[in-house]
Amino acid sequence: MFDPLRVAVCATAVALTLTPEMAVSPAAAGEPTVVEIHRTDDQLRQPRHRHEQARRQHERPMALLRLRQATLRKRARMIDRWQVRAGRAVRFAYRQRGKPYRWGGTGPRGYDCSGLVQRAWRAAGVSIPRVTYRQYRMRPHISRHRLRPGDLVFFHGRGHVGIYVGHRRFIHSPRTGTRVRVQRLRGHYRRSFVGAVRPGWPRLPTPPTRLPADRHHKDKNNHGGKHHHR
Repeated sequence: MFDPLRVAVCATAVALTLTPEMAVSPAAAGEPTVVEIHRTDDQLRQPRHRHEQARRQHERPMALLRLRQATLRKRARMIDRWQVRAGRAVRFAYRQRGKPYRWGGTGPRGYDCSGLVQRAWRAAGVSIPRVTYRQYRMRPHISRHRLRPGDLVFFHGRGHVGIYVGHRRFIHSPRTGTRVRVQRLRGHYRRSFVGAVRPGWPRLPTPPTRLPADRHHKDKNNHGGKHHHR
């Protein structure tokens, strides 16, 4: 039989035995549920983050490869343009064969050695100094084994100059009583060879070894580290 008085007494006894620590507010009771929701969101984001990192790690080498290829193509175009100019200088020098040596001569009826090479490169659109010692100061300097047609070759302690035309030959205006002619780079001229320069050679870009963003990120980190120590 249901006794309301007995139920009320039991309820009161249970309430009196509860300690404050055992009494949990509705808000506090909801906290574990909220935490569990946040942990679930983190777990969902982690695979997505790992996938994004993997995609970036795959794309960065490809981006660097494309940048290097673009730089190499640019270098090739710059070298091609130089070779066109060098070809013009060589063709001009060839057309002067047979003209007499003239001290201080810069053409068109006669040349000395430095006057010939100056006029040849001027015909190619490149201005170079007039005398051999100043011409030798140009850059870059080239070894005998790396000569290209159009390079200036120097002899006798930089006192004489000619234009290399390929196949171990060069054109020059030798001395008084001679004429502009092609000479082999051997024997006396090989022994007296002192160096070569390459007029009008462009400053070629260096193929990158890392992406520009890498350097920016490193600089940013270095700046952040210094700021942190302050």
